[in-house]
Amino acid sequence: MKRIMLVGTIGCGKTTLCQAINGMAIRYKKTQALEVVNQTIDTPGEYFEHRSFLRSLMVTSVETDLVLFLQDASMPRYMYSPGMATAFPVPVAGDIGLRDHAGHRHGECGGH
Repeated sequence: MKRIMLVGTIGCGKTTLCQAINGMAIRYKKTQALEVVNQTIDTPGEYFEHRSFLRSLMVTSVETDLVLFLQDASMPRYMYSPGMATAFPVPVAGDIGLRDHAGHRHGECGGH
């Protein structure tokens, strides 16, 4: 299995996708630091939203086969800058999903 790194804003579904990919029970969990689950690297949304941490994501991506950018379609803002994928030394793919707003009651939806 290829090693992938999940990147995106706070609350866009990175941890949920990581749990689903790895056959884990889906439960809300705030990611505080880089977490490796089998071949999946779950990253904190702060690493993406605060540009001073972006270099950490690029360095970590060297150890992966694919970076997956996640975007919550219900978010009012688009955080990826043009050409951002070219900053990573490995292939980059994107996933646009629509959050299940039931999670909103748990405080998952940053910015809502």
